Amino acid sequence: MSFERGTFAVTIFELPDKLPDDYIERFAARKAGTLDSVTDELQVGWVSGRHLLENNITEETISAGIGCRVTLRKAVRKIPASLLNAMCSREELIWMRANESDFVPSRVKKELKEEILEKNLQKFPPAVSGIPAVIDMATDTLYICTGSTAQLDEFLMEFNETLHLDPVPFAPAGMTEELAGCSVGDIPSLELVKGALDEPNVNRDFLTALWYFNETGRTAKHPEFGEFEIAVDGPLVFANDEDGCNGAAEISVKNGENPLRSAEAKAALSVGKKLRKAKISLVRGDEVWSCVFDADKFNFSGMKLPEGEKLDQDSVFGERLLSCYIFKSGIAAFFRLYAEMMLGVNREKEVAAIQRWAAEHDGV
Repeated sequence: MSFERGTFAVTIFELPDKLPDDYIERFAARKAGTLDSVTDELQVGWVSGRHLLENNITEETISAGIGCRVTLRKAVRKIPASLLNAMCSREELIWMRANESDFVPSRVKKELKEEILEKNLQKFPPAVSGIPAVIDMATDTLYICTGSTAQLDEFLMEFNETLHLDPVPFAPAGMTEELAGCSVGDIPSLELVKGALDEPNVNRDFLTALWYFNETGRTAKHPEFGEFEIAVDGPLVFANDEDGCNGAAEISVKNGENPLRSAEAKAALSVGKKLRKAKISLVRGDEVWSCVFDADKFNFSGMKLPEGEKLDQDSVFGERLLSCYIFKSGIAAFFRLYAEMMLGVNREKEVAAIQRWAAEHDGV
C-alpha cells in the first residue's frame, strides 16, 4: 500500500503543535536495526517512507517539500510453526533412543527447542511489515495509511514516544468543538423514526445524513476550496444498537444494480437503522475522491484521489498531499453543514424532512 500511487487506506489525525525542529534526528534515534540483527524478539523502529529496508533516516530520505514520510517497521525472525514442531519431534525421538526413555521431560523439551532455535533461526528470513504515514507540515496533518485499530495504537504510541506529540483524531468530537464551538454531546441524536431513539452515535448519524444530502442535492461550501457535492453508494452496512429495533442489529446490502434502492435498504431505514459503512464520493467540479467510509472508526479505505498532472516523484507526492487535505476539508465542510442543521433554529423542520425521506424512500 503506497501513498504515492494507487488506492490506500487512511486514518487522519491533526497534530497539536508543529513538528520539533530536530524531528529528523528524533526519528533517526529510534530507527529500525538491520535485518541481520533481527531475532525472534519483535524489532520495532522507524524507516523512511520509500521502502522498508531504508533505515538511514535523513532529510533526503524522509522529506519531500512540505511533507515528511516515514514508516514504522516491525520485523521478527521465526521458524515456521509446523517445521519447528517437526524438528522438535525429531530431536525428542533421538533423545529418547539415546536415553532409553519412553518420554521427554519438559525441561529437556525446552532445552532441545532452544538449541534448535539457536542453530537454525538465522537461516530463515525475517517477516517484515510496516505502517506507512505522511505528515503535512504546512497544515499539521498526519495521515496514517491503515484502518486497523491495533496498528493505529502501535503507531501512535511510538510516534508519541519519538516526538512527544499526541495526535488528535480527525473525527466528530474534534470537529464539533472547532466548527460549532460546542461539545459533540450537544448534538442531538438523529431520529430517523420518530420516538425510536437508539444509543447516541454522531458518526453514524453523520454518514446517514450524507446519504440524505446526496439524494436531496445539498452541497457544502468551504471558504478556501469552494463547493463540494457528496454521493453515497453500496455496499452499505446498516447498524442500530436499539434493543427494541426489529431484525438483526446489523445488515449488509451488497448485491444488485442499485443497493441504495434495494428492499433491504428501505426496510433498514423504515425501522431507524443508520449507515455504519458505505462507499462515498466527494466531488468538486471535475475532481472526484472515492473511498469506503467506516463511520465508527472514521477512517477511509480504498481511497482513490483525483488524477494528478505532475510527473516527477516529489511533485506527485506534493500534489497528492494537497489532494488529501482538500478531501479532509470537504468532509469537514459537510460535517459543519450537519452540525448547523442539528443545532440550528430550524432543527425540528430539518429532522422532520429527514424522517419523511426515510419513510418514503423507494425500494425495489
